[in-house]
Amino acid sequence: MVQYLKTIFNFYIKSSIHVAIAVVSLASVSATTVNKSLPNALLIFILCSTVFGYNYIKFFPLFKFGVLRNDLKWIIILSLLSALYSGIFFFTLTTGSKILVLLIGILVLLYSTPLIASRNGREMKGLKTLWVVLSWILLSVGIPILELEYYDLTVVLFLFCLQGIYVFVALLSFEIRDVNTDSPFLNTLPQRIGILRAKVIGYFLILVAIVLQGFAFDTPDSLKLSTWVVFFLLALFLWKSMPNRSFYFTHFWLESLPLFWFVMIEILSNLHIISTQ
Repeated sequence: MVQYLKTIFNFYIKSSIHVAIAVVSLASVSATTVNKSLPNALLIFILCSTVFGYNYIKFFPLFKFGVLRNDLKWIIILSLLSALYSGIFFFTLTTGSKILVLLIGILVLLYSTPLIASRNGREMKGLKTLWVVLSWILLSVGIPILELEYYDLTVVLFLFCLQGIYVFVALLSFEIRDVNTDSPFLNTLPQRIGILRAKVIGYFLILVAIVLQGFAFDTPDSLKLSTWVVFFLLALFLWKSMPNRSFYFTHFWLESLPLFWFVMIEILSNLHIISTQ
């Protein structure tokens, strides 16, 4: 029984469902920031498109070199179903969102497929992190803002900065874990300046995010408190990050933070409503 549950849990993580829930959670945080909620169709689109995009990035090289294992067949089926549902719900989006989705699709394609000088974006020196951060915030901030038709430039820039910092610092933990196994050509920040200095940069960016949330923008107390807690936890994860850290440390616990962020906002908001009645 335990082995069976572990198999299901590993499938949940390796099939990119968990990271997709993280992206959906960040998109929901964006909507909550502007006091709105996202339609179910958009949430399903973000979930399915993230599952398909991540699995395409992870498993395209296996298709390319013909080394796809039989144990990945269920992930392939899930990915194809996700692509189908993404295509269906794509047509429910606004024109602006459709254009942005196509841009994200191009980024994913260039990141994983060698179209430029026989190299993909992941193999271009020093660009891997920025490529991933841009893709995440376009999906978790750009599309929700376009769908909600919320065009306050100050708020939009705030969200891009806040979530951009979050994604960048979270990626540092992955890069520190893989510092000894990543190709030196990737030129990740821990490879360039060392783990300690990379962590210092991460802590500084977390401080910037906290200052932005606390002093540079007028947001509900529930959002402020939840943001401070989440970025404090993010700092703890960064502090605990080290080479060859457990797979579950990053791929489950760290990637659970966006869901915790959104749930915490909802709980604090409901408590506030109850206390004022």
